[in-house]
Amino acid sequence: MNRVVIWDEKCEYLEGEIVDGNKSEMLAARRGGVLLIDNDLLTINASAGYSVRKYGRGWGFDAAMPKHGCPVTLYVVPDRPLIHWIAKLVPSASAFDPLVAQPRGNLRLNVDTTQRGVVTARMSSETPPVELASLSRQFETGGWMIGGTGRFASSIEGFIGFSLYGTAQNCRVAWLAVSQSH
Repeated sequence: MNRVVIWDEKCEYLEGEIVDGNKSEMLAARRGGVLLIDNDLLTINASAGYSVRKYGRGWGFDAAMPKHGCPVTLYVVPDRPLIHWIAKLVPSASAFDPLVAQPRGNLRLNVDTTQRGVVTARMSSETPPVELASLSRQFETGGWMIGGTGRFASSIEGFIGFSLYGTAQNCRVAWLAVSQSH
C-alpha cells in the first residue's frame, strides 16, 4: 500500500507526494510524516484520500482539563474503515526552559460532530492515546511527530469532522493530517 508524504524534515519529498513501501520506510526511519492512503480516493474530490490543516504557531491545549482542538475534515467513503492520523507538535514558549521541556499529557483523534456540514460517524481507536511524556528527542528543527489509527463507521459517504482530544503541556500542535484506507 502506498503512503502520502505530509512532512519531510529534510525537504527531499514534498507534501502530497505518493511514495511506495521502500521510500515510506526510509521516511519513517528518519521520522518523516507519511500516512497510508488508497490512491483511488484522490480522484473522488479535492478533500478525499487525505487532508492536512495547519495551525500557524500551534494550537494550544489545556494542561489539566481535556478538550477538543485542531479541527480537520476529510471526505470519506464507507467501505474504507481505517483513519490514520499524524500531528506535528512544537515546543511552547515555556518548553524552552530545561526544567519543563518535556511535553506532558495525552492526545488522540476523535470524530468531531460539533463541526457544521459533516455526516455522523462513529470511531474507535486502534491505537491508544499518545502519552506525550514518552516522546523521545526533538527533531533538529524542533518538535515531535505523533499519530495513530482508528476504525470509523458511517453508512454514507461525505465529510466527517475530526479533532484531537486531550491535554498537552509544554507543546502546541503545528498541524494535523488524516487519511483513509482499507
